[in-house]
Amino acid sequence: MLPLDEFFIDYYHTAMEPGELLTEIHVPPPTRPSWAHIKFTPRSVEDFATVGVAITLNVKNDFCEDVRLGLNSVSSTIVHARKAEAVIRGKAITDDLLREMGEVAANECDPTDDNRGSAEYKRDLVKVLVPRAINQAMQRMA
Repeated sequence: MLPLDEFFIDYYHTAMEPGELLTEIHVPPPTRPSWAHIKFTPRSVEDFATVGVAITLNVKNDFCEDVRLGLNSVSSTIVHARKAEAVIRGKAITDDLLREMGEVAANECDPTDDNRGSAEYKRDLVKVLVPRAINQAMQRMA
């Protein structure tokens, strides 16, 4: 069994060797009751994302008990933004902390310029979309 963080190596490249066949995927049940996913595309929802933000969240009495944040289209593989998660885990969620989380997440990714946007533009999108995703997840909990 191989952890997901070790399976994806680069664009269109996995840890699978020639002749190997993927036969099973184990996905643990969610332990965080709320989620949000934002796929920012310049044209239509069928387009590849310029930036994608996915979050799962457990909040009680405005305190973040647990959070997981994933970013896509900002690196050669999905980014598990652990440093950004640490910004709000165990703390009362405030607008200032959400802005800080967005900043930290933007620094955890390594976007490249492409036809969907510059690296700087993608980082700016991460700063905006991370707080927005958390707010959406919190609204789902209400």
